[in-house]
Amino acid sequence: MKPIYILGAGPAGLAAAYTLTRQGIPVVVVERDKRVGGLAKSIEYKGFILDFGPHRFFTKLSPVVKLWNQVLEKDQVTVNRLTRIYYGGKYFSYPLQAKQVLSALGLLETVKILSSYVKVRLFPKPQPENFSEWVIGKFGRRLFEIFFESYTEKLWGIPCTEISADWAAQRIKGLSLYKAVVNALLGNDGKVKTLIDQFQFPRLGSGQLYDKIADYLNQHQQPLLLNTEVIEVHHNDGQATHVTVRNRETKEVQTFSCGGVISSIPLTLLVEQLKTAPPQPVIESARSLKFRNTILVYLIIDDGHLFPDNWLYINDPRVKLGRVTNFANWSPEMLPNNYQTPLCCEYWCNFDDQLWNCPEEDLLHMAQADLIKIGLLQKQQVSGGLLCVYLGLILYMPEIIKPL
Repeated sequence: MKPIYILGAGPAGLAAAYTLTRQGIPVVVVERDKRVGGLAKSIEYKGFILDFGPHRFFTKLSPVVKLWNQVLEKDQVTVNRLTRIYYGGKYFSYPLQAKQVLSALGLLETVKILSSYVKVRLFPKPQPENFSEWVIGKFGRRLFEIFFESYTEKLWGIPCTEISADWAAQRIKGLSLYKAVVNALLGNDGKVKTLIDQFQFPRLGSGQLYDKIADYLNQHQQPLLLNTEVIEVHHNDGQATHVTVRNRETKEVQTFSCGGVISSIPLTLLVEQLKTAPPQPVIESARSLKFRNTILVYLIIDDGHLFPDNWLYINDPRVKLGRVTNFANWSPEMLPNNYQTPLCCEYWCNFDDQLWNCPEEDLLHMAQADLIKIGLLQKQQVSGGLLCVYLGLILYMPEIIKPL
């Protein structure tokens, strides 16, 4: 049996390789990086295990849970979930807590929220045309302005009126102001997946799952070609027949016969690597895909008790900071001590943004300044910093974005 070549050793590619191996099907995994895990790998810095932002492990799909348990076995911990939204100098728990919202926003602001919600329920827009209209229809204009508008535009880099209503419906499925208030007063019935109180997590960071899958593949003599990139996928009558790869270190090029290809690499790259070019509409569609880049700034803070959240959404137009992950509140085995806290600060930008061309030292200083501005840091010492830049960490398709 000819092996199935799997392009990319991220979560999707490795899950495919693991599943096929258990079924006795030979595979070869090709990964251009030196390590497996893709954008969910873990890295080590000064004894800390750091993930590429937060990667919680939660699903209602039993085959996925089965895979996690088979691979991780006892190498997982249960994490108490706490994520909040920073707005107006205050932190709001999610799910909403009625008393907290009332005391934090005040009676006048609460009245504005409820009145704007009642207004849209009395006079709904039958067919919302964009993200803004869809969320306003679900939560009211005031709540949209407080908790959705600033963060969404910071993340995607475009106005909410240029994001489609269909995308909003997929991303915020099952939530509404009514359900949020009911959950706040009566408790979560467990039907809204966003509102879970706990989740599972590998004890040594999210990358441990993928490292263990790589070990499993090696134990079963399934080749894993690291530091290797695919340069051509040969195909005939819709069937992949050969794969040409190049070792990024030695520059050696080899072509192998295959029984098929499973690709988890970006579609833009896959289309370019097809030996026989696809039809022009396919090429044009691939080229129309847009990417938004992510910059991760890690800071080691000399304080073991900064804040209790797993991560915080920063909904503040004064800073470019979008989200902060506190790895001290995940698995204790990711930390070398209990008197320092590793934080991951996320920024999003395009290639032509000033942020993308910022020197590393400036980004480290900016992250520290942003944390001080919003009150997460006071006078604590920062004893280390690390910068990770990723192209196209977020991808969106043209049909998600409204035509200008």
